[in-house]
Amino acid sequence: MPMLSKARFCQSYFWLTIVLLFACLPQDQSAIAAEDQKENSLKANLKSKWLLAQHSESGGTGEAAWQLLKQPLDLPDLPKYGGHAEFIDGLMYPNKPGGPAVTLHYKVKEAPSEVLNWYADALKNYQWILDRGRQTANSTSVSGKHGKNGCTITVSHCKEKGYPCDLRISFKITR
Repeated sequence: MPMLSKARFCQSYFWLTIVLLFACLPQDQSAIAAEDQKENSLKANLKSKWLLAQHSESGGTGEAAWQLLKQPLDLPDLPKYGGHAEFIDGLMYPNKPGGPAVTLHYKVKEAPSEVLNWYADALKNYQWILDRGRQTANSTSVSGKHGKNGCTITVSHCKEKGYPCDLRISFKITR
C-alpha cells in the first residue's frame, strides 16, 4: 500500500475539512422559510379539520366512525352518579370491533376522590368485578367488567369554578 507524502496528506486533510465545514453550515434561508411555510400550512389544515369536527354531529368511517352525544346514554348496569353532575358531551363509536364504545364527560360539584369512591362502591353493588385502580399525576381511575361489558371511570381536577371534578366514563358494550 503506497504511503501518502506529507504534502499530499495535508492537501487531503484540507479538502476534507472544507467539505465538513460546508456540511455543518446552516441551510439556505429560503429552504428554511419554505419548510416553515409547509409546516404552518399543514398545521392550519389540521386545525380547520379539527374546528369542522367540533361543529359536526358525526364523522369518521368504518371502525373510526363516531357520533356526538348531546344527552347522556343509559348504560347497562351502570348507575348514574348520585351527586351533582352536569353532562358536558359524549361520543359514541358504534362500529368498534366487538360492539360499540361510549365516552361520557361531566363536570361535578363534588371532589374527585368522593366521586371515584362513589363509583367504586356503586360498581361493587352492581356486581362489577373491579380491576386495580390507576393513578397518574393528573387523574385517578377505576375499571371493571360486568359480564362482557367493560367500564373505566376517570376523575381529575376541573378548572371550571364551582366544579372541582372532571368525570369521564368510558364504556364498552360487547356483543
